[in-house]
Formats: sequence, C-alpha cells, structure tokens
Amino acid sequence: MRGKSVLVVGVLILALLAGPGPAWAQGPGLPPDDPWPPASQAQSPQATNSPVIPVSFTAKDEGSGVAEVHLWASCGSAWWHDTGLVSYDTSGVFEYTAECGEGLYRFATVAVDMAGNWEAPPQGDGDSRTVLDMTAPSSTASSPPFLQGSVIPVNFTFSDNLTGISEVHLWVAHATADGWQDTGLVYRPLPDDPGQVFYYRAAYGSGLYFFATVAVDGAGNWEKLPVDMGDTSTYLNYASPDFRARPPALDPFPPASSARSAPLVNSAPIAVSYVAQDQGSGISMVYLWASCGKQGWHNTGLSAQSGVGVFYYTPECGEGLYYFATVAVDRAGNWEEPPSGEGDSHTLFDVTPPQSQASSPYTAFGLPIPVSFQYEDDLSGVVEVHLWVREPNSSLGWHDTGLVFRPVDPGLPVFLYNATAGNGTYYFATVAVDQAGNWEELPTGEGDSHTFLSMPIRPPSPDRTRPTR
Repeated sequence: MRGKSVLVVGVLILALLAGPGPAWAQGPGLPPDDPWPPASQAQSPQATNSPVIPVSFTAKDEGSGVAEVHLWASCGSAWWHDTGLVSYDTSGVFEYTAECGEGLYRFATVAVDMAGNWEAPPQGDGDSRTVLDMTAPSSTASSPPFLQGSVIPVNFTFSDNLTGISEVHLWVAHATADGWQDTGLVYRPLPDDPGQVFYYRAAYGSGLYFFATVAVDGAGNWEKLPVDMGDTSTYLNYASPDFRARPPALDPFPPASSARSAPLVNSAPIAVSYVAQDQGSGISMVYLWASCGKQGWHNTGLSAQSGVGVFYYTPECGEGLYYFATVAVDRAGNWEEPPSGEGDSHTLFDVTPPQSQASSPYTAFGLPIPVSFQYEDDLSGVVEVHLWVREPNSSLGWHDTGLVFRPVDPGLPVFLYNATAGNGTYYFATVAVDQAGNWEELPTGEGDSHTFLSMPIRPPSPDRTRPTR
C-alpha cells in the first residue's frame, strides 16, 4: 500500500512540473483517447491585386477538439513553410502579407488538436492557390487612316504576364464630343480566340475619330484611361447605312464581308457575328453560309440587310466542326464570291461530357494513397480532371479534394491523396471537364474505386504535447 502512495505522489509531482497542459487537462477527468490528427482546409481567391491576401479556413476534430490552426504558404523559391499566423478558432480568416512579390502563392492550414496530434504538413499544391498581380495590363489599338461609311474597324492587341486579360474596352474621342468616352464595346477573350477587332458605328458623323483601348486583367487591374490622341485615329467621310439612292457612276466592284464565331461551344444556337462593307453603292444584303459534316458550302437561309450584326445558327449536322462565311450583295447587284476551303471562321460544337475512370489499391498502409486514372473525349478534348473522395466516418459525403490534373502539365496521370480522416475505406472517383465546358457527372454511391487505409496508431511525440505559449 505504501508503494502505491509513493507512485501516486511521483505522478502528481511530474504533472505539476509539466505545467498546465492542454485544455482538456485543466478540467476534471482524464485526457480523451484521441489518436487521430485533426483536419483543416484553406481557401483563397484565385487572383488578387492586393499584397494582403485573405485566406479563410475551417478546421475540425472529432475527438479532443481543435486547439490551434497554423497557416502555411509556398511562393517563389520559398517552399512550404509556417507563416507564423496562428488562430485558436475552428474557422476564420488569415490576413497574409505576400512575401515573394508578384506571382503564384499556395496556401494550406495545419491544425493541432487538444491531445497534441498534428495534421500532416502540406505538399504539392496545398489547399488553395492565389496569383498576386499588381501590374496593369497593356493594349494598343489601330485603325485605317481614312474611311468612307458609317462603321470603323478598330483592331487591337493586348498582353498581361500573370492573370491574363479579362476584358478590353474601346474608347473614342471626337471634336464634337466631350473628351474621351467609353463606347460600350467590350471584348472578352475566348480560348484560342484569334479575333481582336471592334466594329465601331460612328456616332458623331464625319470628322476625325481618335481611338484607344483600355484592358482589364484577371486580378482587376485596369490600364490607364486614354489621354491626348490615344492610340490611333481615322478620318471618316460619313455615309449613312440607310442611304438608298443609286450612285450616278457604275459600281463594278463587289462588296466584302467577314464572319466570326467562337472556336468552341456546348450549346445551340451558335452566334456568328459579321461585318460587311462596300465603298460604292453600299450593302444591300448579307447571307450566312455554312459547311459541316458531309454537307459542303451552302446558304443557311439566314440573311440581314445591315452591315454589322449577328446570326444565330442552329447546327444542322449534330456535333462536330462547323465552318462559316458570309456572302454580301451590294445595291448595284454585285455578289461577293461564295466561300471555299475553311471560310472565315470555324466552331467545334461539342455537347457530350467527357469520361474518366479512377483506380486505387485495395489496401494502403501509409500515405499518400496513389489514385491513377484514365480519361477521354472524342471532340474538344479533356482540359481538366478533378479527384473526388468519400471519406470514412464523415458526414461530408462526396466532395472535391482540390487535386486537379491538366493534360498540358508534365507528369503521369496519377493523384497522390493524403487522407485526413484516419483509417477506414476511402472511395474515389474522377470528374473530367472538356475544352467546350462540358462536365462529367459528379460521383454517387461507391464511385470508381475504393481503398482501405490501415496505418499503425502512433502515440503523439512528447515535444508536440506541450501547449503553445
């Protein structure tokens, strides 16, 4: 009996020397039996132009509860490291000050529970990615020096080295106008879209028009608004598009027109914009021609009397590649040449979602769990593959892991998944997206594959059981 008393006294002395201990140790009762680490998730904006980046987070622990959440980051040549930002809540927002200047930042959180279990440090892309872009984009416009008519074509180019161009706005100035004005014409780039031209309908009659473009990038940076003479100028001899009088001189020259459509679409009808010009008698009619499947070039039956507009074409040949061109007729009866070859523009019509299949080992004894996969799309091609998971003992159900594979990236088609829900059966599935924007159906039931994770339970290391001062 005396030996047991000495043992109890010794344990009490060691407990006093160790300090107050974690929160569960400061109240009555024994420490909870919690061998599992907590789980947390960080989220940040895709792009920002502010050096202070908000990173929201959530954390959970089904055992002893969350004690701390640490923000980790990776940027430039600085690989994954603890930023020093700590929260003692299960959700909130870190205000992270960028350390590496402009560029790509990766974020993840590492949670610690009341029992001293630490979440695994991040690797790869972490939880979330943000591009810091504080540099405004650039653009420049060009137009013909002289023109007769009512519509001025304004070509332009643009560049942005980080987040890319989101919009380009056309601005105009004229002697009778009150300084520079936004025309309301906006260009939004499409994937692989080579067309970069505005068609401005003159609002101030004849005279000298000045043009400039103002670009906006994906982070919200605006190019400076135009001043002075802008980028280019055109002297316009205005001729109304409603003018119907036949010119006294013979008009032996045919008109010219051009069509433009998006390179990829996943819905009908297909929008085909056009512009037509004739320096002599003027435009009388514009017809939309198309070629698809086994059908050669033919008149679609769509027509318009204006020199600028949009046709809405319903695909005749189902999915596949469509070529478009316009044929204009002037008031003197001259016809533009019918189209040949690839015409003016082409569009791939793709409404079928891609397919993918995941596979993983039946059993895993450590992390990460390798999940290989296959994918296919017969038309526009796969642009992304996302890994989805259903975890054991979790009420989340199926959810996106945040792991994304892009075929243009180097590396084999395999995901390395770091499980956060402890031992048990993990169900996996992949969701593919094609270039036309079609998404594969989200997973249900048991998905594509499942793996039983069986890792030995390790007691927490002594140095991690000490509370943070």
